[in-house]
Amino acid sequence: KRGEDRPCLTSSRSRLHNYVSELSFASMRLGKRKQVGVGVVPFPSVSIELHAIGGFHCVSTSLPPLSGATRHVVRTFSDGGGGGDFFYGQEVHCVAAEPMACVLRVAVVDEEAGQEVAYDTVVLGAVREGYRVIHLRSMLGTRIESCYLLVHIAFSTQVNAWVGEQELVQKLYDLKEANDELRCKIDETLARNAQLESRLIDVLDSPSAFG
Repeated sequence: KRGEDRPCLTSSRSRLHNYVSELSFASMRLGKRKQVGVGVVPFPSVSIELHAIGGFHCVSTSLPPLSGATRHVVRTFSDGGGGGDFFYGQEVHCVAAEPMACVLRVAVVDEEAGQEVAYDTVVLGAVREGYRVIHLRSMLGTRIESCYLLVHIAFSTQVNAWVGEQELVQKLYDLKEANDELRCKIDETLARNAQLESRLIDVLDSPSAFG
């Protein structure tokens, strides 16, 4: 919620908040930031970014990627049902040549106020497949109590070609599909041949085969 401080103070490092509380409670720094309204952010967006030390990387909603953009904003069409739970159904692809040298940053954006309100970061190569929970932090770096982002993560391999060489990338995918179709036809032909050979053996083994 806007103007609300809810730092998670139950971790093993919670005692640090007693000494540097200004790093946990944003209300102590209101003079240094813009405050717009109160209550739940009506339609918070989620920003997905990649920050790499080296190697090609991009964020895209399709494969192969159509651009080299490293940030994509996903918007919700739900008002949270009054409980502050929002749903984001768009699929986003994070492409990186060196995933262990690439940082994934996820941020919640209050677009009406024009500012980020929560975020977290993780090394892209360290994430695991399946349903995962991201415990979000305030903009001061402290985890927020009961503030999570549930995501589903899946891995795949992308053709290693620079964005812009779309014709080459598409040609490779077309050839792969054609190759898969040919493999299916070969398997069907082999199966039919096996059936014919079996029938021929039965005919040859039949007592009436040679009169």
